[in-house]
Amino acid sequence: MLTAELLLLLLLLLLLLLLLLLQCDMARAVRRKHNAAGQRAQQQGHQQPHCSQQMAQPQQQPGTSSTQDAAGPPQPLRQPLRQVFLSHTGQDEGAKNFAVSVLAPALQTAGLEVFMDFRDLPLGSSWPDRLVEAACLSAVTVVVLSKAYTERFWCMLELDLALHGHPQHPRQQQPLVIPVFYDDPHSLMSVQGLQQHWAARLPPPAPAAAVLAGTSQHQRQHQQQSVHQAQQQKQPGMVPPDRQPWVHPQRWADNIKDMRERLQSTRLSAFVVSKDAQWHLAQKVVAAAAPAVVVLAHVESVLTGYEEQLGDLLSKVAVGDSALRDVVGLWLHGLGGMGKTSMAMLMYNQMADRFPHRAIVKLEAEDMGGKLTERLSGLLRDLGFQGQQLHDIERLQSQLHTFVKDRAVLLLVDNVCDAQQLDALLPQAPQAAIRATSFASGSRVIITSRLASMSVSNRYKDLSRLLPTGDGQMLHHQLKPLQSNPARQLFCSWQRTQPWAHTRELQRLEDAIVEACAGLPLALRITGAQLEGVSEPGRWKHVLEVMRAGAKLADTDTDKQLKGVLVTGFESLGSEAQNMFLDVASVLHGKSADTAMKIWHTWWGSAAYDAFDELQRRALLDVVDRDRRRLQTHDVIRAFGRGIICDPKYNEYYGSRAWVREDGQLVQVKAPTGNLVALSTEGTRHEGILNTLQLGNLHIMLCQGLFTDQHAFLDSLGELQWLVLERCYALTQLPEAFGSLRALQWLDLTGCRALTQLPGSFGSLGALQHLHLNGCEALTQLPESFGNLGALQHLDLTGCEALTQLPESFGSLGALQELYLRGCKALTQLPESFGSLGALQELYLTGCAALTQLPESFGSLGALQELYLTECKAIAQLPKSFGSLGALQHLHLNGCEALTQLPEYFGSLGALQHQDLTGCEALTQLSESFGSLGALQKLYLSGCEALTQLPESFGSLGALQKLYLSGCAALTQLPESFGSLGALQELYLSGCEPLTQLPESFGSLGALQELYLSGCKALTQLPESFGSLGALQHLGLTWCEAFTQLPESFGSLGALQKMYLTGCKALTQLPESFGSL
Repeated sequence: MLTAELLLLLLLLLLLLLLLLLQCDMARAVRRKHNAAGQRAQQQGHQQPHCSQQMAQPQQQPGTSSTQDAAGPPQPLRQPLRQVFLSHTGQDEGAKNFAVSVLAPALQTAGLEVFMDFRDLPLGSSWPDRLVEAACLSAVTVVVLSKAYTERFWCMLELDLALHGHPQHPRQQQPLVIPVFYDDPHSLMSVQGLQQHWAARLPPPAPAAAVLAGTSQHQRQHQQQSVHQAQQQKQPGMVPPDRQPWVHPQRWADNIKDMRERLQSTRLSAFVVSKDAQWHLAQKVVAAAAPAVVVLAHVESVLTGYEEQLGDLLSKVAVGDSALRDVVGLWLHGLGGMGKTSMAMLMYNQMADRFPHRAIVKLEAEDMGGKLTERLSGLLRDLGFQGQQLHDIERLQSQLHTFVKDRAVLLLVDNVCDAQQLDALLPQAPQAAIRATSFASGSRVIITSRLASMSVSNRYKDLSRLLPTGDGQMLHHQLKPLQSNPARQLFCSWQRTQPWAHTRELQRLEDAIVEACAGLPLALRITGAQLEGVSEPGRWKHVLEVMRAGAKLADTDTDKQLKGVLVTGFESLGSEAQNMFLDVASVLHGKSADTAMKIWHTWWGSAAYDAFDELQRRALLDVVDRDRRRLQTHDVIRAFGRGIICDPKYNEYYGSRAWVREDGQLVQVKAPTGNLVALSTEGTRHEGILNTLQLGNLHIMLCQGLFTDQHAFLDSLGELQWLVLERCYALTQLPEAFGSLRALQWLDLTGCRALTQLPGSFGSLGALQHLHLNGCEALTQLPESFGNLGALQHLDLTGCEALTQLPESFGSLGALQELYLRGCKALTQLPESFGSLGALQELYLTGCAALTQLPESFGSLGALQELYLTECKAIAQLPKSFGSLGALQHLHLNGCEALTQLPEYFGSLGALQHQDLTGCEALTQLSESFGSLGALQKLYLSGCEALTQLPESFGSLGALQKLYLSGCAALTQLPESFGSLGALQELYLSGCEPLTQLPESFGSLGALQELYLSGCKALTQLPESFGSLGALQHLGLTWCEAFTQLPESFGSLGALQKMYLTGCKALTQLPESFGSL
């Protein structure tokens, strides 16, 4: 029986082996077939393989470039220093909260790209390599220094890399390093202490020590040879820490010394958190960081097939040291959708970090008159002009001429459509001088246009005089359609049909579609995306037919090659996606994607998310700027969308969108004005036209900078759902008729800094769900009718610095879920009705420095989950009812310097998981009920300098995992119940100087993995039970100066991996059991 089973098993194995051999033979046959097809194609004119053959090769991501058609591989593009690297430690929760919750959002709001390790290190990547690269190639490194920071290996390495760089990541400029001391700078270890601390922790790198000390020429040569060999071998990983010359105790100690010295230098930026409110200090950091960051231009797509042209142009306008003598201008022209903007943006990005003064001006066809004045004003600001800008265009031109004549600038003017635009934006000398541009030597000017030439009125006879004829030169370059091979490659990178489904019929259709796209990258990208994964020939035929029909109806050459492609793309969309596309083309281009999605969601529900993804997959819509997430689409696609809006065939079905040009002309040519559903008058000053429109069906209205105090048309907006009035600086109040907007769901008044009050009728906005009043600095109060906003869910009053109180009716906002009152400096109290906000889940009161107390009704907020009272420095106590907040999960009281105690019933917060009391300097004790917080997982008490003891009930915190008590300078002992914290994993007691001993029950902390007792100067010994800490991995006892001995049980710490005893001056011997570790 056994023999039969073995024979059967052998037969199965043989059969499996035969199947594997057969599969290998088939794979070789397929490869031979494809190779033969490729050779035939080369013999017949080097034709690019079809998509099926390309799919059999290693896949590229959509839109990525290939160098197969180039004469050789192109030179790698330079990576300018552009982002802010935020270096902090997660071991100090207070510092981490400041870095992640305060500093990072402030930098991102200012438009800066922020690198944070926990967010930007992709899963599965070689994170050490990525981290080193980011630390070296960032324009600014903001270092949030704390005691814990100087004890973390990767933190100290990040600081060293920012200051000194890395051989594998050479950089052309020294980045700006901004230290932010979360702890008192004097509380950090001395230079000698840091050197000793890291000398005890780091393995001594023999070649590294020699290189740094400069003691041996032979050793220096050995180290250089090691680095050279590592580079030659192109090792993917980092050199191990024990072989790195940049990992050295003395050098790391000197780095911290450098950070301290920056506090005394007026030329360098350095900050101490305790000296400023966190919110305001973050703004100071932003102001220091912004000038050093190279904000790169967004490139919609890479230039497949144009690599050689890009390299050639870069070599001609290069900004090497020898090239800075000249002024070089480039006129880049070609058909719409050819890739001019992408080419120009890539060139700009390659040179951006060489020019402190740089700017991009993106033009549209309707930019004329006053809009050009606004563009010119923005150009001056972006170049770094600091003076007071004048208001008329000739004076602005004179200011620009004065500014650029002595400064080398990098200027990109994109999409010039008319001579008047160029005439307005180029620097102009005063009338008495010769009317010619005068750029300083070394400047670079890139202009893109669909026009091959242009006569500039009154100033230039031809383009040869665009730049000074002495030093400068004007280059002309026309982007031509892609050749067959790169055109097919680009199409296939987006189409991606599986090889087995790509029949001969599909190959013939592919040839026809690629030919119909006429080498236009935009057409190839959109068509490929539209047919992504499609294998039915009928769909391909339909696309081809519509493309050819659209080409016959086109008016211009550009339309001929693109209109058919765009028509097929638009008609294949669902109705929700079509309407969203038209919204972006007309009024939402450049607006927040998140904001747009919220309003679309109110109309179409979850279908809006599917439609949004569809638009992105079809290459008809893009989201740019990772932090701000703005909607963007190609100008050709946008023009097509606006053409649909002006076409009555579509308008009757989709509704009309309209926009008002700077000259006051309503752009909505053929559609009846009574069918308007969306209107944008952004940046205009022509209110009169609004009073002439039929706005009864209007749903979306954007009027940034337009509104003043007279609006006769408001009572006609009965269907309006979304109204944006951002930055209306002349708006002091809203009219009483504003309350008639009964359908309004979204109202944005951000930055209306002159607005002092809202009308009494405001409470009539019964459908209002989102209200943004952030930055309304002059707003002193809300009307009593405000409580009638029964549908309001989100209210943002951030930065309303003059707001002193909320109306008593505020508690009637029964649907309110999120309330932001950050930075309301004058707010002294909340109304007693506040506790009636039964749906409130998140409340932000950060930086309300004048707020002295919370109302007694506060405990009635039964749905409240997150409460931020950070930096509320005047709050001395919490109301007795506070313990009734049964749903509260996150409580932030850090920086409440006047808070002396917590209420007796604090322990009733049964859902509390995260509590931050960092820096509550006046807090003397915790209530006995504190131990009832059964769900508490993280507790931060660092810097509670007056806290003398913990309650005996403390050991009942059965879910507590992390406890921070660093810097509790008055804490003398821990309760005996402390050992009952069975879930505790991390304990920080650093700087608890009066702490003399740990309780005998300490050894019962069976889950404890990290324990830091650094700087506990009065601690003389550890309890005998200490050896029972079976999970302990990291133990820090540095600078425990009175520490005399370790217990005999110490050798039982079987999991201990790292131990630091630097500075334990009284420790004379180690126990015999020490060798058991």
